[in-house]
Amino acid sequence: MLLVTGGGKGITAECALAMAVDSGARLAVLGRSDPAQDEELAANLARMSECGVTVRYGRADVTDADQVRRAVAELTGALGPVTAVLHGAGRNEPAPLSTVDNELIRRTFAPKLDGLDAVLAAVEPPKLRLLVTFGSIIGRAGLRGEAHYATANEWLAGRSAGFAAQYPDCRVLCLEWSVWSGVGMGERLSVIESLTRDGITAVPPDEGVAVLRRLLADPDAPPVVVVGGRTGDIDTVRYDQPPLPLLRFVERPLVRYHGVELVAEVELNVGSDPYLADHLLDGNLLLPAVFGMEAMSQVACALTGRTELPVIEHAEFLRPIVIPPGGSATVRVAGVVVEDDLVELAIRSSDTGFAAEHFRARLRYGAGALPDGPPEPAGAGLPDVALRPETDLYGEILFQGARFQRLRRYHRAAARSVDAEVAALDGTGWFAGFLPDTLLLGDPGVRDALMHGNQVCVPDATLLPASVDRVYPAGSRLSDEKDLRYCAVERSRDGDTYTYDIALRSGTGAILERWDGLRLRAVRKRDGAGPWVAPLLGPYLERTVEDLLGVPVAVAVEPDDESAGDMVARRRAGTALAAGRALGHPVHITYRPDGRPGLAEGPSLSAAHGAGVTLCAVRAGTVGADVEPVTARDAADWQGLVGAHAALVDQVVDAGDDADIAGTRVWTAMECLEKAGRSARDPLALLSVPRPGWVVFTSGSLRIATLSTTLRDAPDPVVFAVLTDEDRHTEEDRHTEEDRHTEEDRHTEEDR
Repeated sequence: MLLVTGGGKGITAECALAMAVDSGARLAVLGRSDPAQDEELAANLARMSECGVTVRYGRADVTDADQVRRAVAELTGALGPVTAVLHGAGRNEPAPLSTVDNELIRRTFAPKLDGLDAVLAAVEPPKLRLLVTFGSIIGRAGLRGEAHYATANEWLAGRSAGFAAQYPDCRVLCLEWSVWSGVGMGERLSVIESLTRDGITAVPPDEGVAVLRRLLADPDAPPVVVVGGRTGDIDTVRYDQPPLPLLRFVERPLVRYHGVELVAEVELNVGSDPYLADHLLDGNLLLPAVFGMEAMSQVACALTGRTELPVIEHAEFLRPIVIPPGGSATVRVAGVVVEDDLVELAIRSSDTGFAAEHFRARLRYGAGALPDGPPEPAGAGLPDVALRPETDLYGEILFQGARFQRLRRYHRAAARSVDAEVAALDGTGWFAGFLPDTLLLGDPGVRDALMHGNQVCVPDATLLPASVDRVYPAGSRLSDEKDLRYCAVERSRDGDTYTYDIALRSGTGAILERWDGLRLRAVRKRDGAGPWVAPLLGPYLERTVEDLLGVPVAVAVEPDDESAGDMVARRRAGTALAAGRALGHPVHITYRPDGRPGLAEGPSLSAAHGAGVTLCAVRAGTVGADVEPVTARDAADWQGLVGAHAALVDQVVDAGDDADIAGTRVWTAMECLEKAGRSARDPLALLSVPRPGWVVFTSGSLRIATLSTTLRDAPDPVVFAVLTDEDRHTEEDRHTEEDRHTEEDRHTEEDR
């Protein structure tokens, strides 16, 4: 049974209820008030009962030993022997020292000290297993008008520690609380606002109860513990403050309670942080998300004193941190320890008056070993993607400057997966020479490439980080590796947000860093007009065709290899390579006597050649593909080419197309019909013009999406077309490398 003093109100009532609920103990409450006359007390007792606690109330003045003895005897007769005591009784009458007399001292000391003696005399101390006393930080720090109250609390702490020494089998906790908000003595004395002005923050009731629970669950907690919020500039309060580590983002500490809370401030500009000049987007200098994570890690290190690598959890990049060109911005990084191994952090900026959180995350220490497993590198057998990041990506699609340009080559650049090599560089010069250059998480250039390298999956927009569920950072191991390979696979898509899992591996294949659930948000969307490099056009076609037609199609576009022999050899080599790109592994292509390509087993395939590229479309169902350069022809020539579909060309022109582009679209649609086993003379109709550059045709149950665009190094427009049927597939049928070859989807050429 838990015996409680303090009248069943305020912080004592909240803590008593939590202890009874957690332990299942019966609850006996001592107080002077009459529940019939005290609405707050009656409400608290009723709430305790509603929470399933067996509770009895006994009236007694805790300073009167006889009343306490009689009340305890009555309560133990009803509830059983006392095994735990929560002594929360107290009295506070603030008064200047010059007016403190013996009577005020007696009234102040009696509840704290005489009350504790009376309760302990009424129970059997050797049978107690827990004694909790409520003191005050005032006993340690003092306060204006509280000399007598401070002394009473200091003596209470001494009595509690003495009892712990006398009865080692009894757990003793004297909690020296600072002021609580909402309930307790601080509210009754109306001092919360004045204390706040002095930089002293109140303890919210829920957090106070949570701290009590944590201390009760900690067998190593000492007998006397101070529990409070910030204590401002109280000169009489001293904390253990080891020297701060020399780190860039721990420049100016504003608030510091070592092991509890740290708020540090740093000014950012191009002079002190030259990497900002390499992160310029639409005329604005942006603090990279990787430096946000580094800043939070540095503050967590300074706050806790822990130097091992943490796992970054639930990182969110809520709004950009903008540094004006030619100017500066101040950021504040705030961290608070919420569990023994867990720190919550947030970054605010002068850009928003420090009123909004820009970045936030949780850093967990001691999270265990780095998990192994997928995503895995692409298999052998396919050459590197014909994509040169330094010319095809950086400066065109990717805005990152020299320090962040770490992509070297791609082994795979598909709509939903990436396999690329990145470079770790020494001597990058992230900070000015007079500033500390330690980076706890390792090379931020590599880490940024793990995000912006996925841009090849969505090449018609700019992908910016929104959040990440979990990052296992590599730290200094990045500087030890020269050959780094990263693999990413799309886990899901929700509108303009794409979620990826990423693994960074060493040259030997060992995982160095892992990202789970990286969410990238597409902004600055482009219309697909080009000019395109061929390897990026494939992912764009694949995603857009699926969006427009509602069915998954694996699409690849490969530049032709002019050194591969005669035209037939070149085309067959291009088809095999493009099909391998689409499926993620080398394939063997078979050919019918009429030259139509196919797979010995597996999904349907269609290929086309033109404008110096090979287009390949693969899916588990009807598919057709065609590519044609746009050639200027007069009306008679188009009439001869499209025949009965000439009126359809006019409809497309009326929808806004140039006549030659419209004619080429209809021509490619007719070619797709033939490649799908239909007749080019089958009826064709204009279905929609869903977005710039795209026109969709229909022929019965078939749909043909056509794109008019341009290719790099080719002056004239080119039309690409992909045909599918209306067969709708579930999410499980999506064409990832793992599930494109399910047994249900296997079709031979004869079956088709």
